Amino acid sequence: MTQTLNAFTEKFFVPDTKDFLSEKYQDLQAVAADFKAKYASGDPFPNIHFEDFFNPDVLDAILEEFPNLEGKDDIKFQTPNEIKLASRGERRFGPVSKAFAHFLNSEPFLLFLQELTSIEET
Repeated sequence: MTQTLNAFTEKFFVPDTKDFLSEKYQDLQAVAADFKAKYASGDPFPNIHFEDFFNPDVLDAILEEFPNLEGKDDIKFQTPNEIKLASRGERRFGPVSKAFAHFLNSEPFLLFLQELTSIEET
């Protein structure tokens, strides 16, 4: 049973949310509190950028496994305002890409965004 459980947990291992972030941004709530005023005072509208916010090793892994979006099942937008490729869901994402997308939609990350921007969940 233990062997089966170990194989199962290895296959479905979910990284700690901190694995996705650079070391200096590990405490998302502290980062949100520290940068809230800077975000609010952005010009011409509230905005902010963070240098090296995400773990570069994770970003490299995502780039390596990212699917080619030029296939017939993918969505192509080409208008005067945008040229964009999109996929229909996450089924073709690799494990790191899928875990990263889930992290961006996770409670800790969404709470960080809410604190940083003062936008409340509705």
